[in-house]
Amino acid sequence: MVVVLFVAVAAAAAVVVVIAVVEVVVVVVVVVVVVVVVVVVVVVVVVVVVVVDISRYSSSNSSSSSSSSSSSSSSSNSIGGCGSSWGSSSCSSSSTVYN
Repeated sequence: MVVVLFVAVAAAAAVVVVIAVVEVVVVVVVVVVVVVVVVVVVVVVVVVVVVVDISRYSSSNSSSSSSSSSSSSSSSNSIGGCGSSWGSSSCSSSSTVYN
């Protein structure tokens, strides 16, 4: 009778130890999953912020370069002493011939 009681107590203790180990493993797994999810979310947010910032910088840079190129193309050039703008020239020359 004492042996049966001893075996029952040992089995109960083994069950308690197994349950404690399973609880610890479950807690560790949950903590690892939560940490991985947080790291992934942080990485995704950082990547999105960097991509949006780069796209804003490139779009503002291209618009400023296009406006500077248009302003430089609308300036008038003086070629050979004749003031001429693109597509029209304001150079009038007169020559007098003496005999």
